[in-house]
Amino acid sequence: MFVIVGLGNPGDKYAHTHHNAGFDVVTLLAHRLGLSFNKLKCKARIAEGRIGDERVALAQPQTFMNLSGESVVELANWYKVDMEHLVVVYDDIDLDPGRVRFRAKGSAGTHNGMRSIIYLLGRDDFPRVRVGVGRAPQGWDLVDWVLTGYRTPGERQIAYDSFLDACDVVCEYVEKGAEAANRLANEKCKKFDPPEKAARENKGGKRAKYDFSGAAKAIAARVESKYVSGAALAVAVDGRMVYQSVQGLADVESGRKMTRDTTFRLASMTKPITGVATMILKERGLIGLDDPVDRYLPELGQWRAAGGEPLARPVTIRDCLTHTSGLGQETPLCDEAADRLPEDMYNLENIVRMYASVPLDFQPGAKTGYSAIAAMNVLARICETVTGMRYASFISTEIFNPLGMGDTTYEPNAHQWNRIAEVYEPYTLEKRPIGRMGFEGFKRPYDCGSAGLVGTLTDYLRFALMLSGGGALNGARILSEESVKEMTAPQLKQDLPGLGEAENWGLSMRVTVKQTDAQPLPAGCFGWSGAYGTHFWIDPGHNAAVVLMAAGNVGGSASPLSREVEKAVTEALEKGKEEP
Repeated sequence: MFVIVGLGNPGDKYAHTHHNAGFDVVTLLAHRLGLSFNKLKCKARIAEGRIGDERVALAQPQTFMNLSGESVVELANWYKVDMEHLVVVYDDIDLDPGRVRFRAKGSAGTHNGMRSIIYLLGRDDFPRVRVGVGRAPQGWDLVDWVLTGYRTPGERQIAYDSFLDACDVVCEYVEKGAEAANRLANEKCKKFDPPEKAARENKGGKRAKYDFSGAAKAIAARVESKYVSGAALAVAVDGRMVYQSVQGLADVESGRKMTRDTTFRLASMTKPITGVATMILKERGLIGLDDPVDRYLPELGQWRAAGGEPLARPVTIRDCLTHTSGLGQETPLCDEAADRLPEDMYNLENIVRMYASVPLDFQPGAKTGYSAIAAMNVLARICETVTGMRYASFISTEIFNPLGMGDTTYEPNAHQWNRIAEVYEPYTLEKRPIGRMGFEGFKRPYDCGSAGLVGTLTDYLRFALMLSGGGALNGARILSEESVKEMTAPQLKQDLPGLGEAENWGLSMRVTVKQTDAQPLPAGCFGWSGAYGTHFWIDPGHNAAVVLMAAGNVGGSASPLSREVEKAVTEALEKGKEEP
């Protein structure tokens, strides 16, 4: 039996800060092992399972860092482990960011959590994995530094890679012992390179030559004409970043520039995340895609179509994913029903319950349109009923945390709001009065399956890379390859009313079926977009993932900017060459 303790501070305030590196490592390790933190004992959250043939308990002490020893002593006594079977993972300011080290024993150094553990155990002969976070920059107080989050996409990438390395070292120790773990940690450090360097090289050590200047010019022209105040673009090929362009302003009034770390209201780019969450439930046998939604939400069992017509068949989960449910697709009745709720009752559960009184706009499966809010809300609520978890917690646990999407949330903190891209009307740059809300029209933030998330360019690129990678990224598997293939395949007959000649619906995402002048992406591309200028797509033929984030109320996939960038990126990928 091994007890693996990740050190950190409990609570959302401290999540994904330097001092919580230990928490982040054991969270990723639990996801890798398919474990859940479903026990609370010894003043810690516990996930139990196996690494190879060895039983393990992963622990996150819920004492604050300086009192970590209280929990660790109780854990050691409860599980009756020898000191060599007690592994502690923690942040180390004396190691450069990204570096990981293993030691079989030693002093606490400058770490107060380790000092508490050693003092209360009365010994220091237990193994530990140290994750480098680096020293505080000049002018920073040490406490402020360790309690701050990762400030840039580059910092988060380095940190996330080190967390994965630490997981590998922990597993190596459990299965093969101290010598092997130390050797692996040293090898990880030798191989460590900043992501900027890795992004410039492909797997064969050759440079991929792409000219994305056409995309940059398209963005520049739209910024200059005040169509949008600014925009950011990221392109990855073969799983590696090959291009970024950041132009214009995130906030016109203050003159704040757009950066790689700007946060955006994702709007309907929330929907593919709900699609992935739904497929996770399907893979675990908790739902079936062709199950009626009222199997899980009985209050929705009395629906009728427009005019009171009885339903020819029930609404299914697949209908909600493919925008063929008839729920809020031609009328605003669903939104009007939700608006009747008082603010203190405005939440996912009550909003979905209000849909029970709304007739469907058409018979399920009879046509397609776009269910802007309601259908994906139904799926998010089903997720809550079958998992017993709040939807926001489920997607954070199962998607955002494993992928390192630390800035993606329904309720941004002050630091994230300070980086928000405001939404402006095209050409006038008049600010849209959304305020501190992920999506306008909401009375307050809630766990909406269709909209409301806030996130960064880099965060969403990780999500896109997971999809382009067949459901996995950097060792974290979110979905099986089979599930991704099902999500990204055309689901509807091409002659179904509501479909255009060039596009179809996959499960929560658009899929291209034909390249035309109006639709410049090659057949087989998939992705989606948001009302406020957010857009992404994956091009399997070029093994590319592309994310575009703009500051403007200009729509997503159908906006001129999106089409211009799609065309320019596709041309650059077609012309891309490798040189020795």
